[in-house]
Amino acid sequence: LLEQQYSNAKKRLVAPPEVVAQNAAEGKTAAARLEHDRDVQTFLHLASNAQVQENLEAAKYYYQQVLELDPDQVDALVRLGNILVEDGDPASAERYLSRAFYANPDDRDVLLPLGFLLVSRGKAHLAVSMLSRAAALYPDDPDMARMLGIACRSMGWHQAAEVQFLRAWELDPSGSDAPYNLAILYATRDQPRYKDARKWYEIAIKNGGAQDPQLERFLNQQAVAVRNGQP
Repeated sequence: LLEQQYSNAKKRLVAPPEVVAQNAAEGKTAAARLEHDRDVQTFLHLASNAQVQENLEAAKYYYQQVLELDPDQVDALVRLGNILVEDGDPASAERYLSRAFYANPDDRDVLLPLGFLLVSRGKAHLAVSMLSRAAALYPDDPDMARMLGIACRSMGWHQAAEVQFLRAWELDPSGSDAPYNLAILYATRDQPRYKDARKWYEIAIKNGGAQDPQLERFLNQQAVAVRNGQP
């Protein structure tokens, strides 16, 4: 009786051949996935180190290796896109950043550089569309509001740009970027407001922003013209 019970238990414990084959295949798949993920992280680490050492050619190579393994790896797409911007290849940069956007359309680190690149390439209408949604996703992000303002200004929508720049300043009153953008906006709009432009430029400088000699000369010339009664 004991021998019969042992035999029956053994039969229950021994898996059928097809189950054994399936388990083996799943084990191989899991091992391959682990190796794949390890290779991706290794190339990312090498690329990051190359960037720190300012060896951009090596960084580009390693990021390309990452994308060979994982075409939708967002970090590699964004970093490679940013490198290509620095290299003066905005068309290729836009391709990589756009791929990152399609892979993760809600990623702040994708939205900001892609928005700026689209504006610089004369595609402000696309930037406005994308950044309007992004500003709703990140309502407390001053950089997102400022970038949307830059896109609106490029479209000639000065009032909308003013709203976004003021919002960016309210979110970060110690920053210099939003005041500087307001100074540029007021100085260059269809009906310039030079006093406001000077006020915001001085706030930008007070907050640690870099001086803009060209803007300073322009504002000084306008101040002299006003004192002399010139239009």
